[in-house]
Amino acid sequence: MKRTGKVLCWCLAVFVAVSMVMYGCAKKAEPPKPPIKIGAVFSVTGGAAKLGGPEKNAATMFVEQINAAGGLNGSLIELIVEDDQSVEENTQNSVKKLIAQDNVAAIIGPSISGAAYAAAPLCEEAGVPLVSFAAAWVQLFIDKDPAKPMYKFVFKTPQNDSDCARKILEDCKAKGYTKVAIITVSNGFGQAGRAELRSSRPSTASASSPTRPIRRTPPNSLRTSRKSKRRNPRRSSTGPSPSHRVSSPGR
Repeated sequence: MKRTGKVLCWCLAVFVAVSMVMYGCAKKAEPPKPPIKIGAVFSVTGGAAKLGGPEKNAATMFVEQINAAGGLNGSLIELIVEDDQSVEENTQNSVKKLIAQDNVAAIIGPSISGAAYAAAPLCEEAGVPLVSFAAAWVQLFIDKDPAKPMYKFVFKTPQNDSDCARKILEDCKAKGYTKVAIITVSNGFGQAGRAELRSSRPSTASASSPTRPIRRTPPNSLRTSRKSKRRNPRRSSTGPSPSHRVSSPGR
């Protein structure tokens, strides 16, 4: 009996020990996986804010939806947004920060073509994928050949500006237009778009005149000029003031 009692005691002791170990393992939760850091460079402010603002809101919304559904492979996504203020130099600084300090896995953006050109070599050198939101593409491929990408880690989502140029010229031809003037902005997107329009025109069309920048009068200077004219009107007894004279046809 004594021997049987000792065996039972040992069995109970082992059972209790095993139960405690199993209970401890069950209570111990698996450590959470580190978040997946995704960088974003948008023109939230500045001249391209009409693009960057909605892009930031959309990216934030999608990340919230993905995280609410459990994340990606068990890891939540951490979105780090940088505002380049529509300035290419700021884009480069933001990309460097996201790569060196935040250690992001990939970067989405920028919002405009010139900024994308500025960011592309930095991401390529670091081996960090860049998914551009800009449309200009001529500087991303060798000889404008989609089969010859200049970068391995740079991608884009919008249509090519060459597609836009082709459709514009097709529409002009369908409407019977024989002369077309080109007005573009002096940034990466405008320069690339102008080049596409010129290269896509029919071979029989004549080349347009050289590019001439349009000088804009600052609004404050214009208002000052108008005020001075109202205060010091130049009147003439023999005819209308110079500001109302109309040149004769043919001049």
